[in-house]
Amino acid sequence: MSPVPICPPGGGSSTRIYHLLRELSRKHEIRLFSQPRLRYLRARAFEREVVESATYYERRHTSLLAAAASEWCHRGWINPQAVLSSSCMRVRPPALLDEWLRWADLALIEFPWQFAYCRRAAPTLPMVFMSHNVEVLTRSGNAQAAGVSVRRSPLLRLVRRQEEYALVRADLVLTVCDEDRRYFVERHGIAEDRIFTIPNGSDTKRLFPIEAEAKPELRSQLGLPRASTVVFLSGTPKVPDLEGVKWVRRLARRLPGVSFVILGGISARPFREDNVIGTGRVADHRPYLQAADISLSPIEHGGGTKLKVFDGLAAGLPSIVFDETIRGTELRDGEHVVVAEKTEPALESAVRRFLGDPARASAIGSAGRRFVVEKHDWEDIGRTLDDVLSEFFGGASRR
Repeated sequence: MSPVPICPPGGGSSTRIYHLLRELSRKHEIRLFSQPRLRYLRARAFEREVVESATYYERRHTSLLAAAASEWCHRGWINPQAVLSSSCMRVRPPALLDEWLRWADLALIEFPWQFAYCRRAAPTLPMVFMSHNVEVLTRSGNAQAAGVSVRRSPLLRLVRRQEEYALVRADLVLTVCDEDRRYFVERHGIAEDRIFTIPNGSDTKRLFPIEAEAKPELRSQLGLPRASTVVFLSGTPKVPDLEGVKWVRRLARRLPGVSFVILGGISARPFREDNVIGTGRVADHRPYLQAADISLSPIEHGGGTKLKVFDGLAAGLPSIVFDETIRGTELRDGEHVVVAEKTEPALESAVRRFLGDPARASAIGSAGRRFVVEKHDWEDIGRTLDDVLSEFFGGASRR
């Protein structure tokens, strides 16, 4: 179950879901039920069914009510998740989903938004709550960044109730980092033997470094300036990334001789403003990462762990981050990444040091690449997930 379309992935959360299900589909049959936003339904190229492989199939629910609710959530600070998913499905129950819940041996519910409907529709089916972050903390941080009163928001109260419901009624809870796991254990009393960490990762076999000498030519092929390039990998226009773009723009004004590429769907269409280039959504983000010299991730809000950081490291890029950006990871400042203070001069200094010292940039980029290959490769993580599910559900029922 996913509150957003997955195939192909368009952001951090959908990338996680896509790769984990792809690995599980090597041994199991995966049926994915997703709920697209209204703009997806209106698109000419919208496909109701997507067959990723013989054992990996996505069906997109075409309820106008659910799509409109998702669109409304996406446009506000709560974005991009459809927190009203269960309510919409109770109004108009999807017959196909009810049929799949009877067919399945196990249900993986991404995010807490759809969990209540699934649990009520299939009270005896083993269910896994796939947490992507501590939602109440993440949404509270987004609300504060957007100037919304945390104490008065009815949406935040709904988020808290939905997350608690999923935590209490799931047979198994999976988190993206040990920090989230500890929070759920200590704050909600979740038994330690039914909550595990399945980290985020990167496709390190398909995303890899290229020689520095080849980067200017690749930039030309992509329609980018041949000058030194800093890349910010964005997803959807959610609050943390929108705030990150502000940092990128301010930094770009201090470094007019450097190109700053905002890569991904945070901008509706491509643009160029002085030395800032927005690609819009691209079919394949890997060449843009490979063409860059530095990865910049000035993310100070949001929860979970940041796939954009892992992808930059997989491409061998020396990476500049904020301390909050690498929360929940084992990345170390000065070894795998450079952690900058949240000031424009500090970011400028970090960029200039990398550009002025290619040996240091290469050493940190190589160390970051090795870290991701060893600890955050999607194929390895998928096998770990399969082992956890098989061990937990493979014997007698745990319900």
